[in-house]
Amino acid sequence: MAYKVYGLGEDKQAAVLDSMFREAADHPVRQKWFTEANLCYQYREGEQWTTAELKVLQDRNQPDIVYNKIAPALRRIVGQYKRQKLAITFGGRNTPIDDPLADALSDVLRFIDQDNDYAYEETEAVEDGLTGGFGVLETGVEPGESGEHRIFTRAEDPFSIFPDPYCRRFDWNDKRGGARFVIRSKWITEEEALDRWPKKAAKIRNSLQMAPTQFGFSTTIDPQVASDYYNHYFDKEKRLIRPVEVWFKQRESKDVIVTPHGVLVEPDERMHRAVLKYIPGAKEESRQVDCMYVAVFAGHIMIQPAMPSPYRTNKYPFTPFYCLRRKSGQPRGWVWDLIDPNREVNSRRSRALYMLNNRRARYEKGAVLDKDALAENLASADGQVEIERGFFDKFEIEENQDIGQANLEMLQEAKNEIKESSGEDFLQPPSEIRSGRGVAQSQLPYHLSQVSIFENIRRTRRLRALLVVDLVKEYFDQEMVFQITDDQAKARTVTVTAPQ
Repeated sequence: MAYKVYGLGEDKQAAVLDSMFREAADHPVRQKWFTEANLCYQYREGEQWTTAELKVLQDRNQPDIVYNKIAPALRRIVGQYKRQKLAITFGGRNTPIDDPLADALSDVLRFIDQDNDYAYEETEAVEDGLTGGFGVLETGVEPGESGEHRIFTRAEDPFSIFPDPYCRRFDWNDKRGGARFVIRSKWITEEEALDRWPKKAAKIRNSLQMAPTQFGFSTTIDPQVASDYYNHYFDKEKRLIRPVEVWFKQRESKDVIVTPHGVLVEPDERMHRAVLKYIPGAKEESRQVDCMYVAVFAGHIMIQPAMPSPYRTNKYPFTPFYCLRRKSGQPRGWVWDLIDPNREVNSRRSRALYMLNNRRARYEKGAVLDKDALAENLASADGQVEIERGFFDKFEIEENQDIGQANLEMLQEAKNEIKESSGEDFLQPPSEIRSGRGVAQSQLPYHLSQVSIFENIRRTRRLRALLVVDLVKEYFDQEMVFQITDDQAKARTVTVTAPQ
């Protein structure tokens, strides 16, 4: 790995971690994604005119209408994804001996998904990915209501996640080309910071007191935050702190157990001895292993020095969903290709309405007293025009009913471009098709155009399931009895024994 943090003094750790954060935040891939994703969210949410454009329209008295063609197209593809209702299941390596264990693990995963309302969390991450190109799910362990361990999964704000910008793999844990680090950083209140790190209370208060107040970057709408906020950690006026949580892998020499089924990296010596004793062919070796660590800092404060991950797995607690990616690694949203034709639709419709609702006048100098009052009257359906005496035959009104055939054709072409880019042009079957099967066959090209996106969703599900399995093996060691109720018609009670 490129970085060595664990084992250094706190001052050196802070310097290295800060360099990681700046590398991730200032890299051109991140900066370009931030700008493009911000625009994609604005268009999805109906904010499709810039401030400069609105000023021009206001000066012209031209309507700032918005025909949001992106939002319904996005809802359609999300609906198509939701109807799939796919679930992760496990199969035994040695059938039929391992089948009961695989079935039990499948049921445990369904229970965890049910307990987390995972379908809703995944949908939020998928919508983020379709919009800005990048969605994130966080998976970890927290105390349950009865004190037991509970595995949680929640959608994380993609604007607060900073992955290694040089990672080109979809899987951040890939052994060849995976991420060196993944960073999370978002604003929290002073009270929350003091509650989480009471030993650093004095330093946090002092840093807040000394922080400048002229920055206006602490907004709750993350896509609207200015790019210069990356280098700031404290907001004195609003009493906010922005801790930087760095998860990184550091390569170290470890004693591992090599078995015919794989490599076991387990800190429990008792487990090592059991594996060596009962698994034929198992042997102990010293190997270079990527170990997971986590540290937290804010500016010059080392809030939590680097320490081993609270989980035994060496996987990051974050699972990405990349809708599409450029060759540079920059995420690209499904919405991005729809922005330009939607912009053209708005521009042409606004211009057309403006021309239809206004009339043009030609007159000789001196025929009217007030040109501005004349323009306002011509824009009104009941407007009145007063002409100076003797100039009646030197005044003419032209009706702007003809907005230009070329403009109308290009407007229709822009609408068709939106349909083509989103695949919707395949959703209008010919009238001669009579059967549902024929309609489905005619719409097949639309579904084929979305296959790569759904493949990436399935890949995210698989990566998250592998992380959940690691956490299940670490924390679920007691007998469990639970109900699977995600399908009310097939609700059932499941028992998982401690040996399983």
